[in-house]
Amino acid sequence: MAYAHRTAGGRTSYLHGKPVVLPNGRPMTVYYFAPAVKPGETVAALPAGYEVRERPGAARPTLRRRRQP
Repeated sequence: MAYAHRTAGGRTSYLHGKPVVLPNGRPMTVYYFAPAVKPGETVAALPAGYEVRERPGAARPTLRRRRQP
């Protein structure tokens, strides 16, 4: 089951993650939201230390690291 987020505009987006290798050889996972579930790339829960944010007016979710107080 993919993590789903409903935007302020009423649309549902699903969280996906894709492993990539950076030019320096370091592996990393790129997270993104999509309007439909893509098999093999869905993420079941938010990664630890991250939060979902929306830009006002755009109603488009993004994932970012949680800020330290």
